[in-house]
Amino acid sequence: MHRLSGEGHVEEGRDFLMAFLTHQAVFPLYVHFVDEYELSEDFTTFFQKHQIDYTIDDCGGNLKSYGYKRYNYYSCITVKIQNIADLLLVLNKTYWLASENVFYCISHADTLTFEW
Repeated sequence: MHRLSGEGHVEEGRDFLMAFLTHQAVFPLYVHFVDEYELSEDFTTFFQKHQIDYTIDDCGGNLKSYGYKRYNYYSCITVKIQNIADLLLVLNKTYWLASENVFYCISHADTLTFEW
């Protein structure tokens, strides 16, 4: 488990995580995050450009967050990472979401795929 170390330490946390996962070198990895900022078009264009496998799951508003604001999420993006080069690309592109307290999960199994 990795925890962000607080405000102003996003790059440090990302670099630590990249070093750890690169050292582990166990693939595939799955990165799951919700599209809180409605940037799925930007992400999908990026993943397509770099030929990285991804899926967008329609949550239909069933995925909820009850922090400072209440959110109903309508899509969750899952990226399948097969190698270190793709890992570095994906973390550089998406890790800032974790620092924004957006749901962001990295797993060795596609554990978030299920029927609503």
